[in-house]
This record gives sequence, structure tokens and C-alpha cells, in this order.
Amino acid sequence: MEKWGASYLAGIMDGEGRITLTRMHKEEFRRPCLSITSTDLELITYLQSLIGEKKGRKGF
Repeated sequence: MEKWGASYLAGIMDGEGRITLTRMHKEEFRRPCLSITSTDLELITYLQSLIGEKKGRKGF
């Protein structure tokens, strides 16, 4: 990821994101989870293309 892309993502995380510790099963160790809450589908799609991941959970 380019430096400008990382800076843009950091700004979005600062404004609309959160970092939590979560686990899927009771016996697992907790792991960090980064999420962005936004109703702007275009923004979320753009961030997915920036990161290069399509594994994120879709909330729409």
C-alpha cells in the first residue's frame, strides 16, 4: 500500500473506525478486529480496493 493510501485509511479509521478485541469461540484467544462503520457503500468499496482484501464481513 502506498504511503498516501495508508494515511487516508488512518484518517477514516480515526473518524469512523474502531478497534476491538474479539473471539469467535469461547476457547480462543482474543484477537484485534478493525472495523469501519459507514453508510457510504462507495467509500467501503474504495477502502477494500485500497487494502486489497475481499474477506471483510459485509454489513449491507
